[in-house]
Order: sequence, then C-alpha cells, then structure tokens
Amino acid sequence: MIGIDEIEERIQGRSVGDESCFWTRAGRGFRDGLARMAELAPDDPFWAGTNRQVTEYKLGPFCETLLQRDPRDRGALWAKIGWDVRCCSNELQEQDWRTLLDLGDFQPQWLVEHALWVELVSGVDTAPLVGETLRRHQLIETTRAGLLLLKPAYPPYSEQWVERVIALTL
Repeated sequence: MIGIDEIEERIQGRSVGDESCFWTRAGRGFRDGLARMAELAPDDPFWAGTNRQVTEYKLGPFCETLLQRDPRDRGALWAKIGWDVRCCSNELQEQDWRTLLDLGDFQPQWLVEHALWVELVSGVDTAPLVGETLRRHQLIETTRAGLLLLKPAYPPYSEQWVERVIALTL
C-alpha cells in the first residue's frame, strides 16, 4: 500500500504509477474526462444552457451524457470514479464499478482501498459501508487477502479498521 501523500500525488497527476494501481487509474480517469470535455464540439447539446467552459463541476453531468450514449464507456466510467475520489465520496458509485468489473477493468480490492482512504482523510466511518457492499456482492473472499494486506498500512488505525470490516462481514 502506498502512503497517503503518494495517493494524493497520483490523484492530482503529479506522480505516475502503473496501471494496476487504483489511485493512478482514478487520477488519470479524472484528467482524461476533463480533456474529453475540452474536445467536445461547441454546438454539442451538452453545452446547452452553460458557459461552454470546462470545469470540474460539469464533469459528472458530462460523464452521464457520455454514459447515456454508451453505458460501457470505460473512459466515462473512470472519469466518474476519479470525480468520486477527488470529492472524497464515501462510496464509489455502484453502477460504475460494477460495469467496469464486468468489463474486466476493475479489481474488487479497490473498493476496500478506497474505503480505508476515505476514512483516513475524512473521518467518515466507512467500515459499515464497505462491509455491506462486500456482503451484498459476495466479494468477501475475493477481497480478504487484500484486506489483510492493509492491516499494517497505517498503524494502528488501519489494523483496527480492517478488524472491524472483517467482523462486519462475518
């Protein structure tokens, strides 16, 4: 597990990691989403009623527009996940990560990494949220090894958090 500072660097695009890293993918998805919006034709219906300026605020609606056109648009899905990460959303949008999982472009372990990070940086109690998600989608065994790897990541906090998640999934 990489440190909090490195996670922030990857989200912001100031550091590049390999594609197997959730934080690298989320950061790249966010930046690529903004770049796609910048390439949008000025007369595209998306811009109706706007100032036609690319902003982070418009990224969510832009991604929804792209997903209405193609519900399996990987770039739009990763841009939405990048937006969730940038906003420190308590949970990733289920439809987004499920679609990427079905496309073979998402690892269930990333749900756990994201939840721990949110709790560390915001103080929101994410253990019940991620525990319920793992139970509901039958991902407990799939994520258990990765969950245990997080125990020493940010001691002693991560140890306690992992134990709570495990207890909530029994």
